Amino acid sequence: MLTDLLDRQLDAVVEPLERNAEEATRYMMLIRWACAEADKLLKDVLFLGSLDARHLPKQPANLNTFIEKRLEPHQLVAHDKGIAPLLSLPPQPVHAQLNADIFGRVVDNLVSNALKFTPAGGQITVGL
Repeated sequence: MLTDLLDRQLDAVVEPLERNAEEATRYMMLIRWACAEADKLLKDVLFLGSLDARHLPKQPANLNTFIEKRLEPHQLVAHDKGIAPLLSLPPQPVHAQLNADIFGRVVDNLVSNALKFTPAGGQITVGL
């Protein structure tokens, strides 16, 4: 869709050349962004497929305890940025079968990104 818009814009001769160049630049930025997002999605799908193919061993885990422990290292970064992380866990334990290493990396990545993109003084809520 974006490349079609760009083609139409470049083919248009009615508008001044400067306007066409500005619009073409804007469309190119959108195309780059869309391609980067598609690339991320494809990598995620391939990663999930590789996890399935490996038949990773899974163990029972209490997610409440797992999340609490996994957030401990992130507390310092949150404190330094003045971010108040909130943990919203149910009072009863939530159990799941998971590969602790892989799931831990996912949690770390999500929390790291939340800390990176939350402005100082903001708030992050992690829950189940």
